[in-house]
Amino acid sequence: MIMTSGDRHGRTEGGGSSPEEGETGIFRLKGGQDDAGTSPVDYEYLAADLHAANRRRAELFRHAVMADKVMDIMLTALIAHEQGTVLTRKAAAMANRLTAEEAEALIAGLTDARLLEDGPAPGRIRLTATGVDRMRDYIRHVRGRRGPAK
Repeated sequence: MIMTSGDRHGRTEGGGSSPEEGETGIFRLKGGQDDAGTSPVDYEYLAADLHAANRRRAELFRHAVMADKVMDIMLTALIAHEQGTVLTRKAAAMANRLTAEEAEALIAGLTDARLLEDGPAPGRIRLTATGVDRMRDYIRHVRGRRGPAK
């Protein structure tokens, strides 16, 4: 399962490298520090934390209008990207408690917006380079408002 926010996978700070190199873990900005120059940014952990907060909010309000299904799919896709794992359309639907039809409609919209794209095999999806950049910017923004993680 993709949502493993509490599991640190045995990683240590600075132990990861860029996803382009095929590694996952803690990804650093600007020479190993976040925008404030204080600590590394763990996109996977923070995305999973935001996803869990979205789910808690939806459950507390007990109404679908309070769910942020599009952002949840984007967070799921970012987590998969940071883990270096494959994200299928079915897994995106299941991880976000969506029907296949709901997920397909949202994925189509995100694809039209050029934030998601088809993966290398049928049924797989992934963030575009623009999607990765925008999600990381969003994570840094939210992190800055909340303060450093942990």
